[in-house]
Amino acid sequence: MNFYRTLRSLCVAVCALALSAGCGKEATIDNINDSKSDLKESLGQVNTEADETTENIESAYTQLKTVLDEMNLSDESIKLLEANLESMKSKYEDLKSALDDSKENAEDLFDMLMRRAEENQTYKEKMVASIEEKQKQLAAKMDAANEVMEKIEKSIQKYDDIVGYFQVEKGLDGIDGYITDAEEAIKAGNILNEEIKSHINDGLDLVGAL
Repeated sequence: MNFYRTLRSLCVAVCALALSAGCGKEATIDNINDSKSDLKESLGQVNTEADETTENIESAYTQLKTVLDEMNLSDESIKLLEANLESMKSKYEDLKSALDDSKENAEDLFDMLMRRAEENQTYKEKMVASIEEKQKQLAAKMDAANEVMEKIEKSIQKYDDIVGYFQVEKGLDGIDGYITDAEEAIKAGNILNEEIKSHINDGLDLVGAL
């Protein structure tokens, strides 16, 4: 009996906690300012990461052009391109993370403001309309940022394709010699196979003669 009472109390506590978490922060001026500060900081981080990402991509493509101009497909050149590619991917992920943080912070802020506006019995309609308009404007900016992200991703993918081409070309260099070695190994294997069969057959003959 005590077990079920304890279990029921635990369920009630979990449900209360879940409801509390779902409600978000109370719309006090301090919490509103904190949310605005978080959003401003994350948007600033997006700008910083965007600058670093585009500079990184520009530098990587500049080095790629140098390799192409010099027709220098050495192992060291390919290693440099590989390192540039990994750096570009890392910068892109940092930028994506900053943009995701901004979206979450914006949602938290507008959710808090909207909940507070919904409680207002006098100016609710005007407040909700104002919040929705600001939210719509910011969403448009976020959508534009996403379009830029897609262009950046395509630029990185193009670089990835070029590096992959170089890697395969380098891997194919001298492959004809390896094919010849393989043919010789197969021939040798066939000879050994025939020798093994011969010995086995001799053994079978001996067994049959017993």
